[in-house]
Amino acid sequence: MLTIPFALIPGASSGISAATAKALVREGARVILLAHTQSTLDYVATYIRSAGGNSWRNGNAKQMTNDQ
Repeated sequence: MLTIPFALIPGASSGISAATAKALVREGARVILLAHTQSTLDYVATYIRSAGGNSWRNGNAKQMTNDQ
């Protein structure tokens, strides 16, 4: 079991980030999911909740640059 209170996962709607979020939840972590695409992010969050995990999500993450 992990001892971290939560994990912030950018790009969590697909690929290795989605897999990492699912793996962390299996180990007992709570996750905060960030991505640009709300619909696929909702799918990952639903999967996590159906597995008994906790997740929060934001599908409107803005691109951050040094110019801002």
